[in-house]
Amino acid sequence: MTKWVHLNWGDEGLVRLFAKIFHILRPGGTLVLEPQPWKSYQRKAHVCEATREHFNTIQLRPWHFTEILLDKIGFKSYRQISTAVPGSTAGFDRSLFLYFK
Repeated sequence: MTKWVHLNWGDEGLVRLFAKIFHILRPGGTLVLEPQPWKSYQRKAHVCEATREHFNTIQLRPWHFTEILLDKIGFKSYRQISTAVPGSTAGFDRSLFLYFK
């Protein structure tokens, strides 16, 4: 989901989404996030004119999300969980990130 928000509304839209989620979560609440690899962004960047335009302006990469969520948005901590399962289909072995309010 974050990839599509990012491609359709750029860095500002993604940061707004993160801030809104933080605001909605109760204290102690958890955001579960599965960031898509940058290569996935590149493959979908040309779906339409809006995604193409935003893709070319994106400065925040998926590997920056933890820093943004902790330092800018206000989450207190996070935990990375590996979902790799032997024999799983390629592309479905991404880590999940849990961000705690």
